[in-house]
Amino acid sequence: SAASPAAGGGERKVVVVPKPAAPHTVSRVQEEKRRREKVATNYAEYPVVSLSGEAKGSIELASAVFEMPLRKDLLQRVVLWQQARKRPDAIPVKRRGEVSGGGRKPWHQKGSGRARHGSIRSPLWRGGGKAHGRRAKSWAFDMPKKVRRLALRTAISARMQEGRLVIVEDLDIEDHKTSLLQGVLDRNGWDSALVISEAVPDNFKLACSNIATVDVLPALGANVYSILKRRQLVISRSGVDYLHKFLLRL
Repeated sequence: SAASPAAGGGERKVVVVPKPAAPHTVSRVQEEKRRREKVATNYAEYPVVSLSGEAKGSIELASAVFEMPLRKDLLQRVVLWQQARKRPDAIPVKRRGEVSGGGRKPWHQKGSGRARHGSIRSPLWRGGGKAHGRRAKSWAFDMPKKVRRLALRTAISARMQEGRLVIVEDLDIEDHKTSLLQGVLDRNGWDSALVISEAVPDNFKLACSNIATVDVLPALGANVYSILKRRQLVISRSGVDYLHKFLLRL
């Protein structure tokens, strides 16, 4: 009950203490997590050309993506991981207990003069199960994401150190004819190239589909094996931006 004015010198006031706010909102926690995952890097200018060979200014390349030291051990691990995932699984065959039928003994154990048998699905019989048949097996194994990203940065840096990295403005061509693109490749000396862009134009994709020594990948599908398979690495300006966004983290 409220105190009388004579006893307490006035009515009591209810003080509402505000609830302390959370130290970080969810968005700030995620932002801090992304900040800590970022890779420390410097930027350096690199020339940009068009498909016809004309200069188109320059672009800043992150040293953490394009100037990493060569790590052959990482490249070998990731290539082996990719090849193991691509390896086809062994096709399983049916063993004696998996073939349908054969639940009844074909004839009596004794008295018929024939060899004794317990099932017509024995490996000895035609149509029977396979003795010691192969089982389904996957050759894939796990590889940490950080190792995969580091190996991808190493493979890109290896092509840059060899002088086989080309940054182009875009991949726009007039027509989807293979002969048109083949002329561009011959002029630039791209006899064995991997082309990476954030979004590959339809004309370029169709023109490349008939050239065995040129591979085209979206930046999302860039991988170590495809980079090492070809001698030249061609990346569009949009592809560089995507690789920076994807690879500049641990």
